[in-house]
Amino acid sequence: MKNEARLILFICLILVASFGVSCQSGDSMRPIVALVTDFGNAGAYVPQIKGAILSIDSDTRILDLSHTIKTHNIFETSYLVQKASSTLPANSIVCALIDPGVKSERPGIAIQTTSGKIYIGPDNGIFSHVLHKEGLTQAVILDRPEFYYKNPPSPTFPGRDIFGPIAAHLASGTSLSEIGTPVGKLMRIDLKAPTKLGNKITGKIVHVDHLGNMITNIHRTHLPEQFEDKLVKVIFHRRTLTLPLVNTYAAAPKKRLFALVNSDQELEVAIRDSSAAKKLKPRIGESIIFILK
Repeated sequence: MKNEARLILFICLILVASFGVSCQSGDSMRPIVALVTDFGNAGAYVPQIKGAILSIDSDTRILDLSHTIKTHNIFETSYLVQKASSTLPANSIVCALIDPGVKSERPGIAIQTTSGKIYIGPDNGIFSHVLHKEGLTQAVILDRPEFYYKNPPSPTFPGRDIFGPIAAHLASGTSLSEIGTPVGKLMRIDLKAPTKLGNKITGKIVHVDHLGNMITNIHRTHLPEQFEDKLVKVIFHRRTLTLPLVNTYAAAPKKRLFALVNSDQELEVAIRDSSAAKKLKPRIGESIIFILK
């Protein structure tokens, strides 16, 4: 009898342990709802969006990507949305709530890319870089009020009343085809690729980061195989500079401008221990030319 009791207890412990592992595994498979906004980290806007999400599905896993994108430049915003979400798991749901024209009649959309991610936000071009990098599987207009947090929704806060709640429904298992009407044409901004002619590469300044580094859309693949420790002529905004092209920030001369290929394989202009943007005053979207010597 004692042996039988021990066997039953052992089997029960195995079942409990297995159930616990199964539950934990199931929870970890739920999609992440990632938020990227220009609302800032203070105030009530972001908490209200999270509250609306959790009111619909209290088990939603919410990730704050960024709430400090301070730009009304759709080109730069599109670039940042793609960069901020690029390393997320394939089943993630990204709410991009950045819309200078929030009071307009512009519809909300949800798109699924070939990576498996879903992006939700205004149809104002902010998913242009995402679509360029990941491709499009399907897209819908968010026109079904039964999935909203409030109906009618606030005309000035779709993030709380439409976008966040839609993300919660999708995270809890609702399909993309259920939450909206299919749409074929989406607003996209022109993402003209860099051009190369001989040793001359022409691209655009796409972003200035918080350190003042000027990031371009010129990729490592546009450069020769061996490019470190060469000089490069940089032309933009009626300026012509001759800069060293180095491999790391530490290899750059102190307090002097230099060019570098960053961790995302993009060519940028920087100053070690200072701000290149403060010195050069670049404009997002303007052309920049690199001529390798």
